[in-house]
Formats: sequence, structure tokens, C-alpha cells
Amino acid sequence: MESQRLYRELQEHGYIRYDDVPLESSDGRRHEVEFVSNVYAEGDRSVIQCNIRDIGERKLRDAAALREGQMRQRLEGVTLTVREVAHLLNNDLALAVGTLDLLLLRDDPPLPPDALSSVRTALDALDAAAQHLAKFQRVVRVETQPTPVGFALDVERSI
Repeated sequence: MESQRLYRELQEHGYIRYDDVPLESSDGRRHEVEFVSNVYAEGDRSVIQCNIRDIGERKLRDAAALREGQMRQRLEGVTLTVREVAHLLNNDLALAVGTLDLLLLRDDPPLPPDALSSVRTALDALDAAAQHLAKFQRVVRVETQPTPVGFALDVERSI
């Protein structure tokens, strides 16, 4: 019944196309194909030409391109977030470093020298974190490296 309906549709429109048809080969393997049928005149007779194309590789490429696009969108979102965090961190860090420098210039600092030294060490660590964040702002492509739980962005290779 379905084949008769399709045959009538082919006769009416002269063309049928199915973009994603699963076929199974005689050895049981599954193939994704597109199926196109055309009716054309050959002398005084109508001829039906059927083309079947394997689209498995094309579907894999399309899926990879979709994943790449999604990853790029996520990367853009992460990059925007990193820029905002880096901006806020650098502003507060500059204020803290400036305040510490002023305290160190005083003849009578309000804290003992070892406490001020600890603050300087903590600020240096925050500055190193800010510099690391700045690298994320320069990411232009997605390069990953395997990890025990999947993959992680390789920042150095992505810049």
C-alpha cells in the first residue's frame, strides 16, 4: 500500500526525495542513505531513475560541525565570563596592592612586617591567577587534551 502511494506521488510530481533512509545490507550492517527518484521521458516512454547515495560520512561531518559550533558557543560564553571575572579581580587586586604599598611606606605600619609579607604573598598569588585567567581571553580555537574523566581545554595550544 505504501509503495503504491509513493509510486502515485512519483507519477504526479515526477520526483521523490528522502534525505535520511536507513538501509540494511545483506550482512546486517546499517547504512544511512538518501533516496531520490525521478521520472523522465525516454522516447515515447516514461522511465524512473532511482539514485541511492550513502550519506553516512556526510552525517558524521555534519554532526562534527554541529559539535564544533556548540563548543565554540560555549567557549564564547566562557570567554565572556572570564573577561568579566578578570576585570573584577584586576580592579580589586590593584586597589589591594596600592593600599598595601601605601601601608609599607608608613613609618609605623598598622600590622607587623610578617603579616604585611603574608598579605603580599597572597596578593602575588591572586595576581598569578589573574594572569592565568588572561590566557583564556586569547583562546581562538578549541584544542583539548585527554583527562581521566574525558577531555579538558588545552589553553596553551588553543591560543
